[in-house]
Formats: sequence, structure tokens, C-alpha cells
Amino acid sequence: MTAAEATVGAAEAASDLGYLLAPLHWTAIMRHPRSVAGSALLFRLCTLVLAAISLSFFCSEIAVVCRQGTADLDVFTLTLSVSDTTGTWLVRLVHIAIREHDFHRLALQVGQDFAEFLSADDVPVLLDQGRAARRFTLTYIWFGIAASAYWLVSPVSPEGLPFILALPYDATTPLGYAVSWLYCTIVTVHVVVMTMVFDAFNCVPLVLCVDRNADLLERCLGGMLLGQSLSIGAVACFQMFQVAMSADGLQQIGKFGCYLFAMLAELFIYCWFGDDLITESENLALAAYDAVTSLQGCPLSIKKSLLLMMHRAQRPLRITAGGFFPLSRESFVAVVNVSYSFFAILRNFKDEKV
Repeated sequence: MTAAEATVGAAEAASDLGYLLAPLHWTAIMRHPRSVAGSALLFRLCTLVLAAISLSFFCSEIAVVCRQGTADLDVFTLTLSVSDTTGTWLVRLVHIAIREHDFHRLALQVGQDFAEFLSADDVPVLLDQGRAARRFTLTYIWFGIAASAYWLVSPVSPEGLPFILALPYDATTPLGYAVSWLYCTIVTVHVVVMTMVFDAFNCVPLVLCVDRNADLLERCLGGMLLGQSLSIGAVACFQMFQVAMSADGLQQIGKFGCYLFAMLAELFIYCWFGDDLITESENLALAAYDAVTSLQGCPLSIKKSLLLMMHRAQRPLRITAGGFFPLSRESFVAVVNVSYSFFAILRNFKDEKV
């Protein structure tokens, strides 16, 4: 194997997203870019079926909200949180279907971009980054699986189900309960776990990002991240209210706490890697400036290239929420602070009502 082939192989290994594309494909969320073209119709039918299941769950939660109103503030905030999360996922499914070609380009372009300019000395660094990103994303996904499992085994409804639902049948019978619990499990895995898998798919390119990837990521994720930030901010407010005012015992505190931390993790992962992207792109200008003093005898063309690089690096790469604010650790803290402020208002409202 030649050095060039080894470099290309290392770039593909470090940027391999197959372990994330496979579950997205088998849960009918996004086709694998190398899937068989003839299976497209069947894939779309599976997507529609799963989307219909999630939509029916969303309608059931909305029915509970409309039927009970704010008479029971605990039930109102809980069902509103669940319907908000499910509704946001349905919007994301539409967004993924519309932008699927761009996401395919992103999955294939990450490795190709590195293969263009990677040297043999860069291979160990890139492989370390790829392994670190894989460990982080898998830990994040397993956290979502554990949180979902804990939620599913913790009843919250009078029928003993993990959600409060408006159902057209009696869920207290053994068969009705089994069907309802399976229904809740399918929706939870599809909405929560697969959201985290898709988040991980989007965040790996942030770790291994170049200029073209940043532009493509911004086009693919900007609007979706704005909606997700608003949704998670609202859910965090409601779940803080549930934990502080409504949880009765360690089981319910753990249940609502899992929900809260899972939602915050979905925003935090973007903010964490988005902040790293901003920091590394700013360091690029400093590295170019430090190299200038050691290039006195270099050709003028190299110096001009460094000057252009320094000028471009003055505007750091970043991923924004619809152009309103960059995804960074400071923006994550800001979203949490706003959620806490609304939580304080909601808590005072309940105290005054009592």
C-alpha cells in the first residue's frame, strides 16, 4: 500500500459515520447514502408508518391537554412537554426528508475533504480525534437509551403507563396495557433515542470540520437548531417545574430528571462541539501569525497565502441557530438561564393559585 493510499484510508476510517448511518437507515429516518436505489419506495413507506405512529401519539397528548386544560397544572405541564418533544421530532423528520441529499453529501464529504490535504504526519492526530468523537457520541447515545428505559418502566398515568394518553380503548385490561406499553416504547425509541443518534451524526463533522463542511452544516442545521433550542428551552422549564413542585418520591424525581437531562444533552452536544469549532478556527489565525516569522526566506506566494488565511480566520467558523446566535457553551448557559426564569414565573403562579 502506498503512502497516499494509507492516508486516504486513515481519513476514511477517522470520518466513518457508518455506525450512525446504519441505525438511522434501519429506523427509516434517513437512507444510507450507499443503500440500494430500488428500496427507496419501501423506505419511504416505512418512514410514513413510523411518522404516523408519532403523529398519533402527538395528537393523543394534545387531546389530553385540551380535555383537562390547566385544572391540573402537573398534568398540563407534563403532557405539554411530551407533545412539544414529539412535535419537534415530527418537524425534524420533514426537515431530514427535504435535506436528505445534503446530509448524504455531508457524510461523504468529511472524509474526502481530509484526503485532499492530509499528510502522513497528520494521520495519528486525525485517528485520535475520530476515536474520541466515536467514544463521546456512543456514550451520549447510551445515555439516551438508559434514560428512555428508566422512563418506560416508571408509570405516571392511572393505567400504569409511562405517559398520560387519550386512547380509544381500555388500557386497564392486560391486552390493552400491553399494546399501549409497546406503543409508548416505539414512540420513545423513535423520538428520543433516534434524535440522539441523529444529533451525533451531525456533531461528528463539527469535530472533523473544514470550511466547506461548516457552510454545509449551517445550511442543513441552522433552522432546525433554532426550533430545537426553543423547544428544549420550553421543555427544560416545564421539567424543572415537575421536579421541584410535582415529583413525589425518588422514582418520579428520577423520571422527570432523566427527561430534563436528556433534553438538555440534546442541546449541549451541539453547543459543546460548536464552541470547539469556534475556538479551533480562531487558533488558526494565531498559528498562521506565528509561522510568519519563520518564513522570511519563503517565496512571496506562500506569504500571500498565509496572509489570506489570516484574513479569513478573522471570521471564525461557527454553527448558528437560524442565524440568531452561535451554538457555543455561553449560548447553552443562556438558554438554561431563560428556562429557569420562566420556571420561577410558573412556580410563583402555582403558589398564588394555591
